[in-house]
Amino acid sequence: MGCIVNNYQKDRLTKAIVQRALFLLFDAAYQACQSHGLPKFPINWVRFYQDSETSLQLSRYGFCPSEIKRIGYTFESIQAYHCLMWTRKVEQTTYNDHCTDYECQSSRNSTTRSATKHVDDICRCTNYRVSVSEIVDNLSIGSLPLLKITPGTCLNDMRLALIQASPGSDYVAYSHVWSDGLGNPYANSLPKCQLKRLHDLTRQFVPSSESDGSTPGLPIWIDTLCCPVEPPAAKSLALHRMKVPYTEASHVLVLDSSLEQVECVGLHLTEVGLRIFTTGWMRRLWTLQEGALPQKLWFQFRDMAVDLDWVKIGAFECCQSKMGRQLLGYDIIMAYHGLRGIFHQFALEADADLVSVSNALKFRSVSVPTDEPLLVGGFLKLDVGYVLDGSESTRMQ
Repeated sequence: MGCIVNNYQKDRLTKAIVQRALFLLFDAAYQACQSHGLPKFPINWVRFYQDSETSLQLSRYGFCPSEIKRIGYTFESIQAYHCLMWTRKVEQTTYNDHCTDYECQSSRNSTTRSATKHVDDICRCTNYRVSVSEIVDNLSIGSLPLLKITPGTCLNDMRLALIQASPGSDYVAYSHVWSDGLGNPYANSLPKCQLKRLHDLTRQFVPSSESDGSTPGLPIWIDTLCCPVEPPAAKSLALHRMKVPYTEASHVLVLDSSLEQVECVGLHLTEVGLRIFTTGWMRRLWTLQEGALPQKLWFQFRDMAVDLDWVKIGAFECCQSKMGRQLLGYDIIMAYHGLRGIFHQFALEADADLVSVSNALKFRSVSVPTDEPLLVGGFLKLDVGYVLDGSESTRMQ
């Protein structure tokens, strides 16, 4: 195939067009073999398709070098590459020359020590600070602290209270990347405008007959407010039980800045899936268990939240019906199981095998390297309390 492409050296554009046409042809042949039970091609064409021209176009559309490498690892079809080249990422991250094929330095550097943002740049509302002693009291008796928000006529009239989760409690746990604006490394506090937004988002999970705009939404759990920043003993206790809020939540809602700027209505299901599986959220290590454990996992777009199970079902139907998108549907299903299938059963007691964890960790990073042993140990059902009891300087040994 290389000799065919090399015969078209008249110009760079012609070579790229011919190359893509050939790869799409091979993709169709692979798909036809799969549909008729014939032997599959023993090769992944994406490895050859991921040339400098393709990478350059993806980088122009906002993809980091590590994202481009991850795309080649995650998706096997040329269809996925073709769609992604015309799916411009909508996010503010600016990548730099120090990014590598396996780590996005911009993502790490953007997680600054002052990550908290208001909903609107012109907003100057005050922060709400959670009582650390109340959080510690809840954690010390084995209870999960939740935040109940009661809206008022204005932000200053909004009332907030820490409550204890009871068995079967309906609540929304938020999963997010701190650099998107909901993190606070200094204190358990967030701007009131953000709290109102978090409350309003929970209304979409209240039955329509009960949600009239004035009905309070569901209680929430978010690490910024419910996991103590200090003292160290309280923080360690919360980290030791970090699986619980995501496992027991009735809904886990993912907030990613690139998705929240895109309207979902009108998008083809495959584009919805591709956008989800190429978010910055997918490249963070903490979010791995936050996506693997929940009963229901949702991703917030600008106009609605999308159930990831719905994306998988739609991708499966795509595999069964439309030849033009069959392999793309297969890619989305495999990406789904790469996230949700880490734990073979979606329960707190479930184990994850070493191979699954190793594959899932690729292209994911943390801002604090000493967090890695906690997460890996948790996935392998090891006693992370032993790790937490030691100093941060010895965790990597």
